[in-house]
Amino acid sequence: MAVLTLPVMIVATEEALRAVPLGMREASLALGASKLETIWRIVLPQALPGILTGGILAISRGAGEVAPIMFTGVAYFLAHLPTSPTDQFMNLGYHVFVLSTQSPDVERTKPILYGSVLVLLALTFLLNFAGVMIRSRIRGRARLVHG
Repeated sequence: MAVLTLPVMIVATEEALRAVPLGMREASLALGASKLETIWRIVLPQALPGILTGGILAISRGAGEVAPIMFTGVAYFLAHLPTSPTDQFMNLGYHVFVLSTQSPDVERTKPILYGSVLVLLALTFLLNFAGVMIRSRIRGRARLVHG
């Protein structure tokens, strides 16, 4: 999954770094900061919200990719939690798909299906909300430092 999400992270990081105005870099260097200090104190804090956004998008994409997970050990149902990295595991996306298309008794599995969808949506919203909060805190700190 890391290899699958790597291109999204790389492109988002490159774009976030390019979005930092050249004038800020030049001003930092003109005031006597070294290149490393400029990168560490000017470029990275300005680019961090974009990098975090790319990370959130990459994680969301990885969580939504069911096909690669299906071939690496996903199970329809497990009565116990996995205890090692080589154990089979459940994927919510695949679980929702199976419950909605393969169930012999649709009425009986509807509560489980709705619960699985609710958990999947809650995790997605929680992840995105956490990303927004982190970004806003970083932007708030950057405004205090630079503003």
